[in-house]
Amino acid sequence: MKSYEVLVIPPKTHATEHPAPEILTAAEVARELRCSKAHVSKAIAGKLPHVTALPAISLGRRKLVRRSALFRWLDANEQAMISPSPETTTWTREEMK
Repeated sequence: MKSYEVLVIPPKTHATEHPAPEILTAAEVARELRCSKAHVSKAIAGKLPHVTALPAISLGRRKLVRRSALFRWLDANEQAMISPSPETTTWTREEMK
């Protein structure tokens, strides 16, 4: 009787197939934040009311964001929303544009 050796290869998971990139495009940031690319562009330009500018790397017209910078930016702005200062609690119509 012959004996056989069985080699078990675990299936690949999504995380091992495509590790998350460290540098994100505006479209990828928009997907992470579940918003539009235009909204991300405004965040990078610092044109969102009561939100600090999203740090980005400029390559000509192209803007790239480090994943770590995105998470730090989210944390910082989340903390600002938890404890807003008195002057940032009301928005004017101009700030909403």
